[in-house]
Amino acid sequence: MTKKFSNAEYYAQLPKKQTGTAVLFFNSKSELLIVKPNYKEGWLVPGGAIEDRESPLQGAIREVKEEIGLDIPELKLIGVYYRTGNEIFGDSLKFIFS
Repeated sequence: MTKKFSNAEYYAQLPKKQTGTAVLFFNSKSELLIVKPNYKEGWLVPGGAIEDRESPLQGAIREVKEEIGLDIPELKLIGVYYRTGNEIFGDSLKFIFS
């Protein structure tokens, strides 16, 4: 006999994916803005994790405000990047805006 799941049980057993944003800013010379994060080595474009109950666009706007202090009311989705996970990190989706 097949077990019947409640809605909560069904959704709880579905695979989870990390979701994040990246925002690309280019100047008039087509140079890409990168920032030095204070929590890890290296350089990154502005962006980060999408919070619970936040759309990718809302996450991108919030991350830009947090990381570089700009209020950007409008961004355009230009792509989605999928990364297959490894033993440390699971699969993830990154929404790319400009």
